Amino acid sequence: MKKLISLIVLIAVVSGCVQQSQEVKYDKNNGLVITDFSTDFATIEDDEEFTVYMTVENLGGTTATDILMDLYGVSWTTPGTKTQTKMKPPDITVEPPSPGDMKQVSWTLQAPDLPEGIKHDYRLTGRITYYYTTSAAANIRVLSSSEYKRRVQKGEQLTGLLIPVTNTYAPVKIDIKEGVYPIKVDENGDPLQTSSYKIDFNNVGSGVPITNSVDGLILGTITLQGEGAAFSDCLGVNQGKVVTLSESGDGSVKLRRGQSITKPCEISISKAAWGDKPEDTITLIFDLTYDYYTEESTAITVIGKV
Repeated sequence: MKKLISLIVLIAVVSGCVQQSQEVKYDKNNGLVITDFSTDFATIEDDEEFTVYMTVENLGGTTATDILMDLYGVSWTTPGTKTQTKMKPPDITVEPPSPGDMKQVSWTLQAPDLPEGIKHDYRLTGRITYYYTTSAAANIRVLSSSEYKRRVQKGEQLTGLLIPVTNTYAPVKIDIKEGVYPIKVDENGDPLQTSSYKIDFNNVGSGVPITNSVDGLILGTITLQGEGAAFSDCLGVNQGKVVTLSESGDGSVKLRRGQSITKPCEISISKAAWGDKPEDTITLIFDLTYDYYTEESTAITVIGKV
């Protein structure tokens, strides 16, 4: 009987181990990531072949498309570009979560010809370029002036508050660090009441946007949701509820590696459309699109054969 109980416990333990789910990797600040870039040999002679390996994973929050994988630093030959149509991100809608797509490519090359006795180091760079998106949302609370006073009298904290912004996992993110929050609609004020904001576009990833071959360029739209709310001066837009980012002018957003850029944005609320509501919410929806590249490097030493 003791042996039977021990066997049952052992089976239960083994079963539990088998059912454990694999750890799924995420990166809040990137999309595609080069998780391995290496060569099969660190040192070779000039009449030998060697292979360069690259592993790419989607660790972000959206699907990457139009993926190009290139090898640089091998000027003595033409290695060619590897392509992939799309790579899906980790799926967090299922339990347990499933990992994002992985792609492995390689280049087999002949070492460069060197004079006898020469020992030379070559720096090899692997680059991936891909199309990616960032979605973000910011809710801005709106109170009538009467409701505002009532809340303050009740002891509610209504000053010095940060505007909550939610971003997908991606190398470009949105933040709003300065602006009116909450908005207070004065029943006895102007017909259109305007509030100012500073929108931060942040390159938090390990690479650089390069949309339409323009360094740092970000495209997409900003949509305003909320009754009676409209843009009054936001990235070149003076009316309506949609801002379309452009390649130049006031609607242009260009980032570099590790850089942020701040754009002013004014939102107006129509007192007539607001009516006698005590409280409401307006929402800024960001749908950004861009090409993005990131790199990793390794080295190989070539020796001229005797």
